[in-house]
Amino acid sequence: MSDIAMSRRTFLGTASTVTAVAATATALQTSAAHADEAADEEIQGYPHTASQYVASYAACTNDLSEPEPIAAADVPAWADEADVVVCGLGGGLAGAAYAAQQGLSVIGIDKASSYGGTSQEACMYYFATNTRCQQEAGLDDLTDFLTQAALTGYPVGEKYAKHVSNCMQGIRDLVAWCEENGQMWEPGWVDGEQKQAFAVVPAGTQEGWNSYRIMRTVEDFYDKVFTENGGRYLFDAPLTGLVMDDGAVVGIEVEQDGEKAYVKANKGVILACGGFTNNIAMLKAYCPRGFSGVMVNTAGIYDNGDAIRIGLGAGAQLDGYNNNGIFDGGIADVDWNHHLYAPDIQIARQPWLQVDTMGDRQIYNHTDYEAFGNQIIKMPEQHIFSFFDANWYENCKDWTLPMCRNLPKADMPDQERWEGVLTSDWKPQVDKAIESGRIVSADTVEELAEKLGLPTEKLAQAFDDWNAMVASGDGSEWGYDNPDWLKPLDTPPFYGQRLGCMMYSTRCGLSINENQQVIAKNGELIPGLYAAGMTSGRPANCVCGDVGYGATSAYLAAKDIVAQA
Repeated sequence: MSDIAMSRRTFLGTASTVTAVAATATALQTSAAHADEAADEEIQGYPHTASQYVASYAACTNDLSEPEPIAAADVPAWADEADVVVCGLGGGLAGAAYAAQQGLSVIGIDKASSYGGTSQEACMYYFATNTRCQQEAGLDDLTDFLTQAALTGYPVGEKYAKHVSNCMQGIRDLVAWCEENGQMWEPGWVDGEQKQAFAVVPAGTQEGWNSYRIMRTVEDFYDKVFTENGGRYLFDAPLTGLVMDDGAVVGIEVEQDGEKAYVKANKGVILACGGFTNNIAMLKAYCPRGFSGVMVNTAGIYDNGDAIRIGLGAGAQLDGYNNNGIFDGGIADVDWNHHLYAPDIQIARQPWLQVDTMGDRQIYNHTDYEAFGNQIIKMPEQHIFSFFDANWYENCKDWTLPMCRNLPKADMPDQERWEGVLTSDWKPQVDKAIESGRIVSADTVEELAEKLGLPTEKLAQAFDDWNAMVASGDGSEWGYDNPDWLKPLDTPPFYGQRLGCMMYSTRCGLSINENQQVIAKNGELIPGLYAAGMTSGRPANCVCGDVGYGATSAYLAAKDIVAQA
């Protein structure tokens, strides 16, 4: 096997050159972390141009295979080694940074060209409570509330009570550790004023349109701690296998430039490679209930389930069957992968008239997107319809809805990153959706009903009832709490769109104990193997939030490795 070459993409060295390689890795990573300063460079591993982005986003996998592990005796040579190997550098970077700061040698590996993973596209908070900043703000301690929500709101069962408790304390500890090392936090807020007793963000990141910036800030901090403490990176190196010796995981196999390379892990491997929202075969097999009503995936291009399949091949249990995260607003007839904030997605999520396939009006749930998604999954044919009229642009252009429902704003940061995919001038993209027929138009309500296959009389009645509600000025009974949302539907052409759900995560993965150690099919632990974030069964998602759980679980895994070192 040829040696792994030193380059911007690969920075691994042999054990005899660890010091030199670490210094090189730090310099190269600094360049990668600020690649957005150069117009033609990749930004955090994602293609910069819209055309490249859309092309890469369209790819899906269809793979249920479970690769068998490689026997240590069959490894031709170890390309490098470390105490800890972390695969997946979104949330996994938190664990890598902590282990390095505690004095262990760490190699971080990712299939992308830089750290960040799917977390880069998330704009969510870390779900935490009773942290320093929340205490100082006088916010309530919601530990008991969130813990109970995690144990009852998802199909995880009481057997995870200890793990949920660990995560609840773990995210507080992670935030405190960040602050001890220079990254301060503040309470998250909604609509610029309401501080949340269950959410924190890196200090100073919430002004304006907050997608990407919140997670970019904390991931750059983890990168700084990681590299300053000797952590090394290997990018563009997808995980292809686990190396085992006498039942224990002792290393990994990766692929680079068409060749296999092997990295030894002396104390543990952490798999934090995401879920499988982009693997259709796995969705059908492991999340059939949720998948059946989903029309688009908004999670990103890296969630293809490779690490889960590889873990299953090494003997791990599967956990979290039929558990995935879904929102409302999945518009029909678009590519499987579609950005959450794309205008044709967001226009569908505005407070319009909505009916089910029987023509019956539906209550608009503008605060709990996931509950709304699960409501749609349970409806006949697992979709609903949304309606607006010729005045739609003037009616909604200035609306401000909670968090993920907002249409792109003129002052959103990082506009150049999403040019052609997202834009503050979002009306032309909605117009294109109308022209293509994804949004159906008609001159009369009756014609619109016919085109959409809805009962004509019931849809006409729904329009009449809507206009009566608008005239009354009170839509609260139907979930329209803001009077500004109450706009008449009386000006043709009329528009309707068929909506299902959009998927933003899977919550099915490798079975773990309270310390993120992977559990084998026989109920025993697999020594040396940990799973974090969406690669695990994720029983504590409700406690920490998606991106919060990714970082917290990797941190807990690293803590366990450090404690056993």
